[in-house]
Amino acid sequence: MCHYQGILFFECEHVRFKLFEFCPAHRAQLDRINDPSECSEHLIPFDTPSECLPRVVIQDGSILLVTERENLATNVVQWVTDLSQICSTCSEFLTRQVRFL
Repeated sequence: MCHYQGILFFECEHVRFKLFEFCPAHRAQLDRINDPSECSEHLIPFDTPSECLPRVVIQDGSILLVTERENLATNVVQWVTDLSQICSTCSEFLTRQVRFL
C-alpha cells in the first residue's frame, strides 16, 4: 500500500494528498511502463490499485482515520496544515471569478 502526506488547507478547509512513498505493487507498474517491451504490450496509463489510494474518512469537516476494526488501515502517514494558502481547486475558481469582473 502506498503512503501519503495529508495537507489540510486552513483557509478553504479542503484536504489534499501528496504521495509520500510508493508500495511495491505501484513501483512494479512504474517500472513496467518504463520498459519499452512491456510498454508496447500494455496500455498506459496503468490502473492504480484501490489499496494504493489515500484512506481516510472526512465527515462534517473532521478527518477520521479509518481503523483496523473497519478492516482498512489508514495509509496517510503524516499531516500538514497549510495556514497561508488555499487549495489549487479554490485558487483556480477564484482566478476564473476575477476574470469575469
